[in-house]
Amino acid sequence: YMQLSTFGTDAFLRYQLNRKISQLKKDDKLIESEGLDSLTLSELQQACHARGLKATSRSKQFLKERLREWLDLSLNQNLPGSILILANAFKI
Repeated sequence: YMQLSTFGTDAFLRYQLNRKISQLKKDDKLIESEGLDSLTLSELQQACHARGLKATSRSKQFLKERLREWLDLSLNQNLPGSILILANAFKI
């Protein structure tokens, strides 16, 4: 899930998760500055997959909407990354 290893000590897993959330936040800002329309289908799939969003067998419009929701919650609503990840885990 989200390209994270599930093996290791609690401290390592916590570090790995915090690092991933930080990377996603930076990527969110970059995507917002460039705009969702500039992303190809492959880039949209990769961005959704990195965030734990279901990305296979989906249309480009569907992926844009899911990523737009994520960006709104992440950047505009300032929801913590851990809450976003947990919410999406249940939305799969």
